[in-house]
Formats: sequence, C-alpha cells, structure tokens
Amino acid sequence: MAAPTVSIIMNVRNGEPYLGEALDSVLSQTFDDWELIFWDDNSTDGSAEVVRLYDDPRIRVFRSALDVPLGRARDAAIAEARGEWLAFLDQDDVWLPGKLEAQLALADS
Repeated sequence: MAAPTVSIIMNVRNGEPYLGEALDSVLSQTFDDWELIFWDDNSTDGSAEVVRLYDDPRIRVFRSALDVPLGRARDAAIAEARGEWLAFLDQDDVWLPGKLEAQLALADS
C-alpha cells in the first residue's frame, strides 16, 4: 500500500461524547489521500467502541496500555505515521470538508 499524502493524528483520552463528529469530519474531507492515526491514551469510556464503528481501512487504531502526557502520546502516534504531511485533529474538534484540500493547496503554492 502506498503511503498517504497526509497522516492525521488524533490523540484520544475519554473523548466518547465528541468522537463521532470528529471522525465524521475526517471522512467528509474533499481530499481523500489520508490516513488517520487514532491513538487512544488508555481511555476508560467508550472511545474504543466509537472508532470501531468506522469501517475504513485508512483509520489505524492504537491503544496505549498506560496513561501518558499528551506530548508523549503525540510522539508515539507520529512514530506510526506514514504520510508526507502531518495534520492534528483534537478529539473534540471538527474540520470543514475542504480543510485538507485548502491547506495542501496553500502548501503547494
């Protein structure tokens, strides 16, 4: 499988109430050459169950066995990334559908 253009990093810690909207905003992107690194930092809520509802091979799920600070969790997620570019999406944030397309066009100009 070829490396994606963008690796989206989503670090999650007990984000169940927000994850559906955040994940839907990734899937609605007009630019679709991405992978999502979903890094679950030992959540104790239903975060893992929410991401399992999304059957998309571009979503790669990892779970930390320990609670670690966000910086270390981000570093671990970045280490799994295969894309040329990195993008970060917080568990309680959403993207407009053209976000990646617009950012990549700006980077190319």
